Amino acid sequence: SVFAGCTGLINIGNNLFNGCASAVNFNYAFDGCSALTNIGSGIFKGCVLAAAFSYTFRACKNLLALPSGMFSDVPGGAFTGVFQNCAALTELPAKLFTNCADANHFGGAFTGCSQLLSVPDGLFAGLSKVTYFGSVFSGCSSLKTVGTGVFAGCALAQTFSSAFYACRSLETVAKDIFKGCVEVTTFASTFYGCSSLTALPSFADCAKVTTFSYAFANCESLTKIDADAFADKALVTTFTYAFVNCTSLVS
Repeated sequence: SVFAGCTGLINIGNNLFNGCASAVNFNYAFDGCSALTNIGSGIFKGCVLAAAFSYTFRACKNLLALPSGMFSDVPGGAFTGVFQNCAALTELPAKLFTNCADANHFGGAFTGCSQLLSVPDGLFAGLSKVTYFGSVFSGCSSLKTVGTGVFAGCALAQTFSSAFYACRSLETVAKDIFKGCVEVTTFASTFYGCSSLTALPSFADCAKVTTFSYAFANCESLTKIDADAFADKALVTTFTYAFVNCTSLVS
């Protein structure tokens, strides 16, 4: 929480924490820096032990962009709420977390990023230690597209509950976003209130799912569900209200 609450802070220069090789915890570092618009390059360069980024940039509501390699030297750990309520962000670097091999938690990471327009292909692909993606993009009300393989290979991920909750502008989700997510147990409310969504992704690799409750509730633009959409989901115990108020559904 080194700069938490610095509401007049506008710019972070290049290489701020460069070479801080023993630093582990950056939780809340810039939490509530509501005037912050720019993050310089190399901010975490050489931070090879950094493992805690929970709420690091939460409520930086004027932050316009993220440096593409800002976590390139970071092994990862918890990224809970790391960019929560960064309401001015419109896009994300495609390889933002590529090198974060030890990342384990992205709960609410981009919740409330209300101007975010798309999720790039493979954003979390191959992060094999992540267990939690709950509410990761919840409330991203301008989000229109989710690219291919976004969660591909996240083999330990257990929950995607409310992952895209109330993303009311979301129209297109790539079919393969959950490819290789073999340990998932819950998709509760995952796409709840995605009123512009036109088609479902595939759940073919998700054999351990136990619940789809409210998964597509209030998805008013859905017209069709593939015949095999939930085939071989032998462990599912509830589909409660999974498609409640899907008023355009015809088959």
